Amino acid sequence: MTDRLPPPAGQYPARKIRILTELLIESFEQTPQRWGLSVEA
Repeated sequence: MTDRLPPPAGQYPARKIRILTELLIESFEQTPQRWGLSVEA
């Protein structure tokens, strides 16, 4: 175990939101059928 404490809960919230948003966008782009977003031509 380390003696370091975890960062406060509210630290860097904008960065966390941006990273999560980018991951979601990548997931949508890679597998749109999974999310019901497939475009029928």
